[in-house]
Amino acid sequence: MKRVNSKLVLESVFRADSISRAELARRTGLQPATVGNTVARLLNQGILIETNDQKNSNAKAGRPGLAIQINKEFRLVLAADIEPDRLRLAIMNMHLDTLAYAEYGLNRFDHADKIMELVISGCESLLSANDSWRDKLIGMSVSLPGYIDVENGIACSSTNMPNWHNVKIIEMLTSALKIRPVKIGKSIHLAALSEKWRRPEICDRNVLCLVLRTGIGVALLTKGTLYSGASHLDGEIGHTIVDINGAECECGNRGCLENFISPKSIRKRAKDMTEQGRAQELLKAAEGDVRLITPELIYRLANRGDTDCIEIVRDVAKYLGLATANLVQVLNPHEVVICGSIDMSGDILLEEINSMFDKLLLPKTRGDVEITLSPYKDRASLYGASVMGLGELFELPNLSFPSKQTFTATKFREKKMKMDNLAV
Repeated sequence: MKRVNSKLVLESVFRADSISRAELARRTGLQPATVGNTVARLLNQGILIETNDQKNSNAKAGRPGLAIQINKEFRLVLAADIEPDRLRLAIMNMHLDTLAYAEYGLNRFDHADKIMELVISGCESLLSANDSWRDKLIGMSVSLPGYIDVENGIACSSTNMPNWHNVKIIEMLTSALKIRPVKIGKSIHLAALSEKWRRPEICDRNVLCLVLRTGIGVALLTKGTLYSGASHLDGEIGHTIVDINGAECECGNRGCLENFISPKSIRKRAKDMTEQGRAQELLKAAEGDVRLITPELIYRLANRGDTDCIEIVRDVAKYLGLATANLVQVLNPHEVVICGSIDMSGDILLEEINSMFDKLLLPKTRGDVEITLSPYKDRASLYGASVMGLGELFELPNLSFPSKQTFTATKFREKKMKMDNLAV
């Protein structure tokens, strides 16, 4: 019970930023004496600090005067975000302030060993900047794309990283960096966690997080609870079929959404335009070399008003809006949050997706949902990895109850076969 009470108090303090003991008792439902003892224990441990913030001084009960806050430097977390073409590393405190950051380009066709060597050396480089950081680490958390075995710490496979197969991420990082615990999570799930941390009030809402990276994925928060599929393979909207006669995707199917909105498809559209004598400003910006054309360059010129680049961006956003509208129609969320590389294209994306929603959604469903952009942008999964690490302190422990019978899909099928035989 002490552990549960501590985490209730910590979460309430975090949400309030600064709070009195009396207000803590009201918000947690704990007795004032329990709150007092819990706060005293956490102050003694250094997790909480007292401040002269008087904003709760009007409380009528409890100890007046000093307010309680999280000691943001009590623990640090080392976070890594491995994307097919990008590696992001950061050391963050308990307020998710970034104390150190590094970013590296990746070749998605490289073997896992080569990329993991860069992850390890990059982490060592960050930690070497301050001798005290390593001792304060609560652990390390890693964001990964594709199919991952979260429980065993293995990156099983990724269509966008074809040379990654059953990579023992936790084992490799624990051995090399001597950091424990190391956790891994699916990048789209972690992007959603970053949004939950940033806005605790969304625990009263159903939120669909649309994550634009090398590929595209979605994650669902239902009243603050992250939905996770049977094999953590939920959210792969990029591999839903939008054209059964379309081009072959890297996953092996034809006509996947990702074929229409991925960086590769964006570059192809631009290349086709240049071959038709169009997009000359874009070609000029790429120094006349189509190989130097990137989605970021297209977005930048689109925001400057280049009509050819605007056409490309709107076409991408149209497919994005179509796929998202289908999900909204099924799930009826309160909100869609767009995370990812949206620095230079956010306004165009919002305009086009809103337009598709207006056309495709039922009136009541359209009235229920709003679309926003995450300020974390392409670092949403990195922030989410840090949130996962800090969960050691903030998440309530899972309560387990003994069960007389374990239910599995296999047992269900066996039972059904027996019933069928009896029926015959």
